[in-house]
Amino acid sequence: MARDMKPVIQPKGVLFAEDKNGRPIGFTIALPDVNSLLHGLNGRLFPLGFIKMLWGIPRLRRYRMFAWASS
Repeated sequence: MARDMKPVIQPKGVLFAEDKNGRPIGFTIALPDVNSLLHGLNGRLFPLGFIKMLWGIPRLRRYRMFAWASS
Protein backbone atom coordinates (compact mmCIF):
# COMPACT_ATOMS: atom_id res chain seq x y z
CA MET A 1 0.00 0.00 0.00
CA ALA A 2 2.86 2.38 0.80
CA ARG A 3 4.38 1.84 -2.63
CA ASP A 4 1.08 2.77 -4.31
CA MET A 5 0.78 5.95 -2.26
CA LYS A 6 4.37 7.11 -2.81
CA PRO A 7 3.56 9.36 -5.81
CA VAL A 8 0.81 11.11 -3.83
CA ILE A 9 2.37 11.59 -0.38
CA GLN A 10 4.45 14.69 0.13
CA PRO A 11 7.18 14.75 2.82
CA LYS A 12 5.62 17.72 4.63
CA GLY A 13 2.46 15.63 5.14
CA VAL A 14 4.21 12.96 7.24
CA LEU A 15 5.05 13.74 10.87
CA PHE A 16 6.58 11.61 13.63
CA ALA A 17 6.27 12.18 17.38
CA GLU A 18 9.16 11.22 19.65
CA ASP A 19 9.49 10.89 23.41
CA LYS A 20 12.22 12.57 25.47
CA ASN A 21 14.69 9.80 24.57
CA GLY A 22 14.14 10.21 20.83
CA ARG A 23 12.12 7.01 20.38
CA PRO A 24 9.18 7.24 17.99
CA ILE A 25 5.82 7.08 19.78
CA GLY A 26 3.41 8.08 17.02
CA PHE A 27 2.97 9.24 13.46
CA THR A 28 0.48 10.96 11.20
CA ILE A 29 0.02 10.97 7.44
CA ALA A 30 -1.91 13.67 5.63
CA LEU A 31 -2.68 13.54 1.91
CA PRO A 32 -3.17 16.52 -0.39
CA ASP A 33 -6.86 17.40 -0.73
CA VAL A 34 -7.49 16.78 -4.43
CA ASN A 35 -11.21 17.52 -4.07
CA SER A 36 -10.59 21.19 -4.85
CA LEU A 37 -8.85 20.20 -8.08
CA LEU A 38 -11.60 17.79 -9.05
CA HIS A 39 -14.22 20.47 -8.46
CA GLY A 40 -12.51 22.74 -10.98
CA LEU A 41 -12.48 20.02 -13.66
CA ASN A 42 -16.29 19.70 -13.73
CA GLY A 43 -16.00 15.91 -13.85
CA ARG A 44 -13.90 15.83 -17.03
CA LEU A 45 -10.51 14.15 -16.72
CA PHE A 46 -9.91 13.89 -20.46
CA PRO A 47 -8.46 15.38 -22.61
CA LEU A 48 -6.90 18.19 -20.52
CA GLY A 49 -8.31 17.58 -17.04
CA PHE A 50 -5.76 14.86 -16.27
CA ILE A 51 -2.89 17.23 -17.09
CA LYS A 52 -4.42 19.99 -14.97
CA MET A 53 -4.74 17.58 -12.06
CA LEU A 54 -1.12 16.38 -12.30
CA TRP A 55 0.07 19.98 -12.54
CA GLY A 56 -2.04 21.06 -9.56
CA ILE A 57 -1.21 18.31 -7.04
CA PRO A 58 2.24 19.68 -6.06
CA ARG A 59 0.71 23.14 -5.60
CA LEU A 60 -2.03 22.06 -3.19
CA ARG A 61 -1.92 23.67 0.25
CA ARG A 62 -4.84 21.83 1.89
CA TYR A 63 -4.42 18.37 3.39
CA ARG A 64 -6.72 15.69 4.77
CA MET A 65 -5.72 13.40 7.61
CA PHE A 66 -5.28 9.87 6.29
CA ALA A 67 -3.72 7.85 9.10
CA TRP A 68 -2.41 8.30 12.61
CA ALA A 69 -1.25 6.09 15.43
CA SER A 70 0.36 6.44 18.83
CA SER A 71 1.66 4.07 21.43
